[in-house]
Amino acid sequence: MLHRLPLLPDRFCRRLDVWAVVGTAGGILWTGCGCSPLLRLIFSAVAAGFVFILMPWRRGAALLLFFLLGAVLTCWQRRIPADSCEAVLMARDTGAAVQVRITDPGLTDLPFLPPPGMIRAELRRVQLTGEPAARPVSGDVYLQFSRDAGCRVRYGDILNAEGIFLLPRDDGIMLSVNGGPPEWQPSGTGGFRHYLRSRRVAAMFRVAAGDIAGYEPGIMGRLLAWRDIMARRLTGGLEPVAVRREAAALFFGCRSGIDRAAQASSIRSGTIHLYSVSGLHVGIWGCLLLWCCRGLPYRWRYLVPPLPLLAYVLTTGANPPALRAWGMLTVWSLLRASLLWMPGTAVLAWTAVVLLWLNPASIADAGFLYSFTITGMLLLLGEQRDGSGGRYDPLPLMPVSPLRDRMVRRICWRSRLIAVPAAVLTAFLGGLLISGTIRGEFFWASIPANLLLVPFVFWLFPLAAAKILVGFGWLDTLLAAVLSGMWRVMDGVVTFMAGWDSGWGCNPQWWQVILFYSGLAVLLLPRAGWRFRLGGAGMSLLVLGSIGVAGLTAGPAIFFSVGGGSEMPLFAVADTRARLGCVVNAPHRGSVAAAVAFLQQRGIVQVAEFQVSAPRLGSIRALRTLTARMPVMPMVLPPHDRYDHRFRAELAELVGEGAAIVFAPAGGLVTVERDSFHYRNPASGVTASAVWRDGCWEIKFMEKCFRIKPVGSSIPECYIYE
Repeated sequence: MLHRLPLLPDRFCRRLDVWAVVGTAGGILWTGCGCSPLLRLIFSAVAAGFVFILMPWRRGAALLLFFLLGAVLTCWQRRIPADSCEAVLMARDTGAAVQVRITDPGLTDLPFLPPPGMIRAELRRVQLTGEPAARPVSGDVYLQFSRDAGCRVRYGDILNAEGIFLLPRDDGIMLSVNGGPPEWQPSGTGGFRHYLRSRRVAAMFRVAAGDIAGYEPGIMGRLLAWRDIMARRLTGGLEPVAVRREAAALFFGCRSGIDRAAQASSIRSGTIHLYSVSGLHVGIWGCLLLWCCRGLPYRWRYLVPPLPLLAYVLTTGANPPALRAWGMLTVWSLLRASLLWMPGTAVLAWTAVVLLWLNPASIADAGFLYSFTITGMLLLLGEQRDGSGGRYDPLPLMPVSPLRDRMVRRICWRSRLIAVPAAVLTAFLGGLLISGTIRGEFFWASIPANLLLVPFVFWLFPLAAAKILVGFGWLDTLLAAVLSGMWRVMDGVVTFMAGWDSGWGCNPQWWQVILFYSGLAVLLLPRAGWRFRLGGAGMSLLVLGSIGVAGLTAGPAIFFSVGGGSEMPLFAVADTRARLGCVVNAPHRGSVAAAVAFLQQRGIVQVAEFQVSAPRLGSIRALRTLTARMPVMPMVLPPHDRYDHRFRAELAELVGEGAAIVFAPAGGLVTVERDSFHYRNPASGVTASAVWRDGCWEIKFMEKCFRIKPVGSSIPECYIYE
């Protein structure tokens, strides 16, 4: 903390950032958890007792203050939508005529980029079906244009549109294990409702028809116009078109042109942070700006860079990682200009607290978790390396001479050669269980992939800045050729590393996540003794070992789901003896997410075969959820019939290019008919089947038989048999 603060004792002041983060996050999680009020009250009383018994009263009071502040802000911000558009929306999907102002910074006039699938807009007027007149409202929605809408918008357009409000629904399921009573299981990531709420969006609006009634760009619109000019300067001359799209995504946050195959490769190779504007981009641009301002007076060289960086962050979507990096760099610049000092971990902690105060729902955002966790681990590693020089360093005692200069250069290069792999490994460990919780897989290929891409990323940003600022004539052609070549090499590295199959799925429990990161933090503490470091490393390794053993020792099992507003059932088999997973149908987002978690808990990291029981939209309604979370190959489709034209069109849009699709299976693991599914693997001896007979589904798994009678609920009924 700041050493000029006279309000509190120095011992407490140094750790106030830790209590602020813990208290704020605890208040948000306590308010948002699904437990009953009585259980939360009991837990709060026990926790408060431990706090005041084990901690000095000032630290306990500060922790309690931040806890209450987090809880109050969460409750207050949840009541905000009651005064906005959510107050006029019905409890079901309904038609409406609306007037909106487009406020999505992802929109651009670059001709090679398609419009985003979801466009953010600010509601101004709403007239629901059956109402006599429109009424003014406030709030944001996501617009989704139908194929027949025939309207392309830009930032600042005033749009009069007709369509349907699609309210987000919870992705929870009713789950029964081995014939036990069904229990409500919410989606592990909060579902689409939480995704919208974390971005302060009330609903989706599917536009059937619309016309532009005006244009109000504002300051942001003018900033975006300058961004588009720089984007055209950068992407001009880059070949092929895929490289232009990747450049627009990497530098300016315009990701609508990235195809699903490239996105899946970047996820599996652990390099997705390179193709979305994150803290890495803001940090590199900040270093370049500081280098450009080195000729200014001392204070001004630190006060100037935060302003253009803020414009860059806002025009690229203001992602939580980018906001985190901008906040940290701004605080560091202000302290540097004021001749003050604060540890990097304290700057990170206070930045997290401020962002949580502004939007408590961001605590469950994947970008927020990745950014703050990985950056915290890297800062601890940096503080540990800075304090490990030792008191017997000979350099300060040596006179200035060529020998001393050569020794300094040698030590710097040696330090960099050690620091880069250590930072990549620490970043991988920092995001390890977050990836396991969200994606259900450990991406081991990210370590060599990021090590190989470090030199390219180091030179990519200066060359891009040179092409934007001074790229004219032959120099522009030369820089375009160099950048295109570098991108091809990077794409080759990403594609090659994405082909590595880790073979290890996971779905860790909350206590495993806490123990793992606690051990990792103890291991990286700057002044911890070797016993503490050994204990922290042992704790983290013990958690990883328990997850691996649980995945390797899991037996074969099947997953079956009915209901959820679809006539198509979902049938999934986890053949752990052969390390194979097969899925039939993807009818509902909640059941598909549960099936993916079911496979990942048993160490299955990809779907070896996906089949469709009938060429109808209901069988692939949540296919995007499946393909986004697990690699799927191949997709086996039934033969054509005269009713499946919409199915083929929807499938092409959901799957995209590069998917392996086959028809009329022969010799596959799963035999699918309209009302029966059969799995048989002679190599492992695992057999399973589901047959519709006499109004019930008869499930046979190995030597066990079960009967399921659907009740036609709007919530998916899911069954697991082991």
